[in-house]
Amino acid sequence: MPAELYKVGDGTGQAVIKPLPPSIKGRRKAAVLLVSLGTERAAQVFTRLREEEIEALSLEMAKLQWLEPGIADGVLGELA
Repeated sequence: MPAELYKVGDGTGQAVIKPLPPSIKGRRKAAVLLVSLGTERAAQVFTRLREEEIEALSLEMAKLQWLEPGIADGVLGELA
């Protein structure tokens, strides 16, 4: 699947490919990635960042209340 796309169910059991929402870019995309990696791997990434970057990403991660299913897979798919 090309970058910037993700799969989501359409309620009938079929998958629909949709573009990532425009709000998922930059720092927000990094936050989605870090949350998707899990606590231990995200902590490993944080060891390589400056304090300002950690604070900014932590704040963005805290803002992530809910993601449509498939968005995290779309973000991860960009790295594959």
